[in-house]
Parts: sequence; C-alpha cells; structure tokens
Amino acid sequence: MLVGIRTGAEYRQGLRDRRAVYVNGERVKDVTTYPPFQRTIGTIAALYDLQHDPACQSLITYPSPKTGRLAGLSFLITETAEDVARRARSEEFRAEATFGLMGRLPDFMNALVTDAAVAAAFIADREPGRGENLVRYYEPETGVKNSHFRPGDARWCAMRGTRQLRGGRWRGD
Repeated sequence: MLVGIRTGAEYRQGLRDRRAVYVNGERVKDVTTYPPFQRTIGTIAALYDLQHDPACQSLITYPSPKTGRLAGLSFLITETAEDVARRARSEEFRAEATFGLMGRLPDFMNALVTDAAVAAAFIADREPGRGENLVRYYEPETGVKNSHFRPGDARWCAMRGTRQLRGGRWRGD
C-alpha cells in the first residue's frame, strides 16, 4: 500500500494495531492513550503534520520521481552537493523542531534504507542477491517502520553465544 506522506492522525491510527507493548510486565492496550507515551507520540505526530504545512513542505518533502506524490526528504537519493545540503537542512529542521531531544525519528530509518539502496551494487559484489533485495525494499512512498529493541534479543544472543551492542559497548565484554 502506497501512503506517501502521512498526517499525525494517520500515524496515531497506525499505532493502534495489534502490537504487543509491555511496561513493567503489563500489556499496554493502546500506546496512543498510555500517559507516559503521549507526549512522544504527539511530537512525532506533529512532525508528520508539518509535511502537510505549505510553509514547511519544501524543507522536508520532495516529489517522488516515480509517482510525483510527495515523499519525505529522507528518501531523496542525493546526486548533487545541493541535494546533500537539502537533506541535511531537512534533518536540522526536525532536530530544531524537537529541540534536539529525539535522537531517532522515523526519518532515521528511511535515510538508512535510502543510503543502503544507493550502495546496492557495492553490497551485491560482496553478498550476491543482497543488493537487489535492498533496492526492492527501498520505496519512498511507504515509509520504513523500525524497532530499536525486541525484548527477547538479549536472551536470544546469550543462548546463541553472540554479542549485542548496548550503549556503545558490546554486551558481555
């Protein structure tokens, strides 16, 4: 499903799925109404709404070359120094809008996937098939959803004897 840029209301609605979120051992039924999450969700929703504000659109969106519909600027594949500067200004805009207090906004993963798609040929030389997968995964209209921590990761890594990076240090070192 192609969604283009989202509104804050669409973002909030997207959080009302069947995800399982637990706090202190208890399941949170609706993360959008859970008091400790409301301000963070509100801040991210406000950033999505800014994509629809004509005064901000040129700073944080661009027309998709595939469809012409607006997409988040973090999906822009940079080809010139001006493109790089434009994408950097977009990141600065979001950082200023949140007073620099939100380190990994949704655009973080969009930019990561975009940059990985650009490196697809390089990656394919080293890992056959991976480059094509990256290009297929990159899609400016969909937005990439991400999770930074899954509750069982530490336990899973310990069972497999692998290490996990936490706070800049490898767990177990």
